[in-house]
Amino acid sequence: MVRVHYRHNNRIIEKDVYETARIFHCLCTGEQFPEPSYSSDEQVSGSTSGDMDDENEAPSINGDEDVALEVEEVAEVVAPVVIPALAVIMNIIGARSPPWEKRLTKSDVSEGQGRLIVRKEFVTNHLLPMFNADEDPSEGIDVTVYNGEGRQYDMQFKLWASKLYVLTKGWNDFYKTNNLTDPGLYVTLWMFRHVETHKICFAVTAGQFGEP
Repeated sequence: MVRVHYRHNNRIIEKDVYETARIFHCLCTGEQFPEPSYSSDEQVSGSTSGDMDDENEAPSINGDEDVALEVEEVAEVVAPVVIPALAVIMNIIGARSPPWEKRLTKSDVSEGQGRLIVRKEFVTNHLLPMFNADEDPSEGIDVTVYNGEGRQYDMQFKLWASKLYVLTKGWNDFYKTNNLTDPGLYVTLWMFRHVETHKICFAVTAGQFGEP
């Protein structure tokens, strides 16, 4: 018997999380991404149980993203499944905004500024309707921001001087550790409610929406 689990960047992803991510990706982009492909001529190295039978043959190895398979705790092999950005946090995303793309400006990646400006029109049309009565951007709202791999960063979403909506207090660490230091790079941003805590969270990924 072959037991399957998904692994992305050395983190185990439950199958239902992967399936939710797959459906979400298809709905948002209209595109499919590949399922695991299995080959009958691959061999598993490191097995202590001798030759594998036809039912338990290893999958082929291909592609950049890793999905790990365990065969009765004897050997681990890799199958070529592409896991889209944010797959690792799909199980915590409740109500969410549409994606918003931004081309980073010089001030967005300036350590002295320490903030990412979010377009006021996007905030007014899509984010403010998601806020509760006790959540006031002018006072600052503590939020968790996730990158595309699921890493968490503590930040604050705030309205500055009644003019600019920004993510701050942690943005410098985010853009540096995610190699977003060059003006002109694109990022995609979502806001969502955590399904368990119901707190406001953001996801910020490198690149434009739908890019591989």
